[in-house]
Amino acid sequence: MAATGYTGFAGRRIRCQRPVPAAVAWLSVELINPRRDMRAEDSGRSATASVRRPVGVWVATIWAGLFAGLFPLGLVLFFYFGPAKGSEIMSGLQLLMSVVLGVGIITSAVGTWRGCPWARYALVVLIAIHYALLTYQNYQMASAGIAVRGSTAIPWVRAIRSVITATIIVGYLLLSGRAKEFIQQRDRAAEPDAPHEPPPRVAAGESDGWAA
Repeated sequence: MAATGYTGFAGRRIRCQRPVPAAVAWLSVELINPRRDMRAEDSGRSATASVRRPVGVWVATIWAGLFAGLFPLGLVLFFYFGPAKGSEIMSGLQLLMSVVLGVGIITSAVGTWRGCPWARYALVVLIAIHYALLTYQNYQMASAGIAVRGSTAIPWVRAIRSVITATIIVGYLLLSGRAKEFIQQRDRAAEPDAPHEPPPRVAAGESDGWAA
C-alpha cells in the first residue's frame, strides 16, 4: 500500500506516490513515545529494589538452619557411626527420621531466607516438630530425675528453652507483618513478566511522511 507524500522544489509542491516500509512506520511510532519502555524498566527496578530482607528473617533462618538443622544432624550422624556406637541404641528408622528432619529444616530455612512462601510454612512445621521432640526428650529426663552435668535442673531448663525458642521463631514467621511483606514481594518478583506487546502496526497509507 502506498503513502502519499509531497516534495518541494523551487517553491512547488508535487504530489507523489511512494511506498513506506513497515520498519520505517514502526520506528516512527517508537520515536514518538520513547519513554514507554523507560518507565517500564524504572518501575521494574524500583519494585526489585523495594524488597528488603528483615533482620528477623536473617536471625530466624540462620538460627533454624544451624541449631535445628545442621548441628543436630551432624551430632546424630556422629553418634550413630562414631565411637559411641549409637547404632546399638538408635534404630535405622530413627536415624532416617532424624536425617530427613535435619535436611528438611536446612532446605526450608534457605528457602525462607530467599523468600519462598512454601518454605516459610515448611520451616514453621519442621521447627515445631523438632522442638516438640526436644522438649519431650528433656521432659522425660527431668521426670526420671536424670542429672545432666551434675544437676537435675538442666533438663527442665532445656525443655523450657526449647518451648520459648520454637514460639519465637514460629510466631515471628507467621505473625510478623514485615516477614509477610517480604515473602509476598519476593513471590511477586519471581512471577514471570507479562508477554511484551508488539508495537502497533501503522498502515503505510495512514502515515503523513514527506518523501524526498
